[in-house]
Formats: sequence, C-alpha cells, structure tokens
Amino acid sequence: MQSCTMPRLNQKDFFGGLAILLIGGGFTYFAYRLGLGTTRRMGAGYFPFVFGVFTMVLALATMAGAFLSTERLRRLPWRPMVVLCASIFAFVLLLPRVGLVPTVFFTLLLASMADDRGRFIQFLALAAGVSIGAWLIFVVGLGLPIRPFRNPF
Repeated sequence: MQSCTMPRLNQKDFFGGLAILLIGGGFTYFAYRLGLGTTRRMGAGYFPFVFGVFTMVLALATMAGAFLSTERLRRLPWRPMVVLCASIFAFVLLLPRVGLVPTVFFTLLLASMADDRGRFIQFLALAAGVSIGAWLIFVVGLGLPIRPFRNPF
C-alpha cells in the first residue's frame, strides 16, 4: 500500500500572496464604489478596478505556487512591514501639507529604515534623486497640479 504525503506549504509565498490578495481586494472594492463606467467611457474606478483584479489573480497564482516549494518562513519580518506601512501613511499625510518633493524625500528615508544594513548615505542620495525625479516627471513633464513645495505653517 502506498502512502500519500501532503505537500508542505511555502509560508513566505503563501502569506505574501495573501497580503497582496487583500490589497487587491481593497482596490477592487473601493474602485467599484467609485463607478466603473464602460471601456469607451471609463469611470473614476475603472483603472483601479482592473488593477485590483489583476493584482488578485497574481496573488492567487503566488499562493498556488506556495504548495510547490517547501521553504519555511523562519520568523515574520515585522520591522520592514511596519516601516513600509508607516512610509505609505506618511506619504498620504504629508503630500497635501508639505508638497511633493519633501514628501517623497521623507517617505523614502523612512522606508530605508526597513533595511538593517545601515547604508544611510546611499539612501540619502537615493531619496534626493527620486524626489527631484518625481518633481521633473509629475510636475514639469506631465503638468500635474501637485505643489512641489508647500509651507506647512
């Protein structure tokens, strides 16, 4: 008689896919509430809805692939998760108050704290370059009505 063994679950892929699935689900839910419109006359929620569905499909594929590997998650990396979520919230809170350039600069420095190797000078240069690049692309190039700097006082 042959014994059947259950495949072990790659926890990293499974829980990562689950997190992405929840984010995609949030996108689709809130985008649907904005109104989808049609393909010819797209509503405000059309692109976020398509993005959310696409994200959910990729997340399900990642979760399905978790059954093909046996790599186990040793410990949950709390520091990077908390720091990256904090940088997203900081971006949302700071953008209308201080403008695009300082917001991008600060959130990139905050996100760099997720890396424990301590390459502060490299992150400082990256934050400066991306801040200037964001200003050049979004304000100068695309002409979006985003203030590059704003006095918070």
